[in-house]
Amino acid sequence: MELYSTKHSVPNVNFEEAVFKGLPSDNGLYMPTEIPQLPQSFFDKIDTLSFQEIAFTVANTLIGDEIPSDDLKILIDDAVNFPAPTVEIKNQYHVLELFHGPSLAFKD
Repeated sequence: MELYSTKHSVPNVNFEEAVFKGLPSDNGLYMPTEIPQLPQSFFDKIDTLSFQEIAFTVANTLIGDEIPSDDLKILIDDAVNFPAPTVEIKNQYHVLELFHGPSLAFKD
């Protein structure tokens, strides 16, 4: 997996370097150079999946073999251990509440 800085002024890095650096030296954000597409079958059954199963599928698809699947599952199950309910705000419109995690902030 190759990542670039959103400010485009530093060289691309691999996944491990991005994880350990956190942020590029130009104060941009790391983004993958390619984002793989999830299969339609995932979306067809998404309403039957748990929050952890969705998180695992998305993360595993995005980062590929950078972290072994068994290890990634353990990490996801440990990190994504809080609810993220959807709340209807208008007929057919819902919002995902991302502040139910341990820090009560949207970033959880």
